[in-house]
Amino acid sequence: MVKNYEDIETNFWKPVNKDDSVCGIYQTRKKNVGENDSDVYVLRQEDQSLIYVWDSTVLASKMEDVNIGDDIKIIYLGEEEGKKKYHNYNVQRVKTLGEGASNEETQE
Repeated sequence: MVKNYEDIETNFWKPVNKDDSVCGIYQTRKKNVGENDSDVYVLRQEDQSLIYVWDSTVLASKMEDVNIGDDIKIIYLGEEEGKKKYHNYNVQRVKTLGEGASNEETQE
């Protein structure tokens, strides 16, 4: 029996435009990845594929309260001015019944 193998590709999210977003179930945070030893967030998308999101100072602060298994959405807010230019993000989590959503809201 001959086995057929296919390439496994690593899919990194690369936001370009303001409001670009990625959604998925937060799986893990890998540390010291790549030549710059950066951290990467791993999300499992609805189609079960994995997508990787490079960490940044701003994103790390917004991901502090996100737990493994949370259904999240990361939204790129664009480049902003501070002491120096930086990339800004918003992180959202799907509400659960215990977080103010009624049963009717979750069924929509």
